[in-house]
Amino acid sequence: NDTESLTAGAAYLYAYCLLCFILSTGYNIGLISRGDIYNTEAGNWKDDYFLKNRSSFDIWLDLTSTQPIEYAAEKTLSGTYVGELTRIVLYDMIKRGLLFKGKSSPVFEKPWAFETKYASEIGKHAQHETEGIRNFLKTIGIYDVSDEDCSIVWKVADMVTTRAAEVVGVHLAASIDNTDYNSIKLAISLEK
Repeated sequence: NDTESLTAGAAYLYAYCLLCFILSTGYNIGLISRGDIYNTEAGNWKDDYFLKNRSSFDIWLDLTSTQPIEYAAEKTLSGTYVGELTRIVLYDMIKRGLLFKGKSSPVFEKPWAFETKYASEIGKHAQHETEGIRNFLKTIGIYDVSDEDCSIVWKVADMVTTRAAEVVGVHLAASIDNTDYNSIKLAISLEK
């Protein structure tokens, strides 16, 4: 398992390492407590409270995924799923006539065509920077776009990615709380 290997390797190199996490196409946390390495399987966290409090969009994504109910938390935050979750919300708004005057494009109509990098591309603009958002939307086949459409698209992408970051933060805080920390040195490694 990549998380256990990363945690063991980091603990070998850095005696103060207590926790490692992977956030890429998947998601997991490994931690060291009382000298043992634990694979938390954080991406597969799915207690009753979590499962009962997902949005209809989360449920739709989950049920149409290759592993329904499995890796429920991962489906709210990992690189594999953030783009698709954003697409599902936006496509629902398009179908209800709330966005782009109800006009769509294949990127919104085809599952998994709206990549996570698109949510990042939208998010790099400020909500009021409609020209940048409008130009991006043209690259995926949406041409007749109002300033309000741009603002809505930005808000949806922001909500999905912000929630993802918040869930990761909660998982990390809970994991740190379950380590043998007295003094923590923090090292962060990012996978590209």
